[in-house]
Amino acid sequence: QHALSVAEVLDEALAVLEQSESGAVASPRVHEALIAADTLSPREREVLALVVEGRSNKAIAETLFVSPNTIKTHVASLLNKLHAETRVQLAAMAARTAVR
Repeated sequence: QHALSVAEVLDEALAVLEQSESGAVASPRVHEALIAADTLSPREREVLALVVEGRSNKAIAETLFVSPNTIKTHVASLLNKLHAETRVQLAAMAARTAVR
């Protein structure tokens, strides 16, 4: 698993934002994810912010002074709570949530 570049994360997030600005109706899945974002713990929000930056689990673990396995657990929880399949989708949803 490689860290995404900031450009890759921004490209994906912008694509989601452009779709929402063009009047496209958000899918029920995206709506559920936005609601779920309100249930994130402070630590999950920290991890999500670092995922948005494109950092790897190892880099996030070093930043937060925890083990990579702990970060793996947080990322899995984020994927589940936000109904995302990839880290890029997480980043896009985070960007979308920040707009609302």
